[in-house]
Amino acid sequence: MTQESTDSPACAGTEFESLEERLNRHPDLKAKIETLLSVVENAEGNLVKANEAEHRVIEEIQQLGQAALQGWATRQNQAQQDEFVHTNPHAQRSREKDSIGTPASEPSK
Repeated sequence: MTQESTDSPACAGTEFESLEERLNRHPDLKAKIETLLSVVENAEGNLVKANEAEHRVIEEIQQLGQAALQGWATRQNQAQQDEFVHTNPHAQRSREKDSIGTPASEPSK
C-alpha cells in the first residue's frame, strides 16, 4: 500500500485534520451527512420497513453526492479565477457600464 504525497491539491492540509474539522469547512456537505446519519439512526422513528429505509438512504446519498459535486465545482471555478487573475494582473473583473447605451434613433416617417 502506498501513501500519497501531501503536496497534491487533493490532500493538501488534510494530513493532521480530523474529519470534523474538514467537514466544518463544507457546511452543506456536513448537513447532508448529518441527515444521512439521522436516517441510519431512525431519529424520527418513522422508518419501520427496510424498503422505506432503503429509499430514504438512496435519496439522501443522491443529495449528498449533488452537494459534494457542487462544492467541488465551486472550488474549481474559484481556483481558475484566482489563477487567471494571478497570471493576468491587468485583467478586470466585471464592472458596471459607464454608458447608458446608444440613444434611440428617430422613428422613420
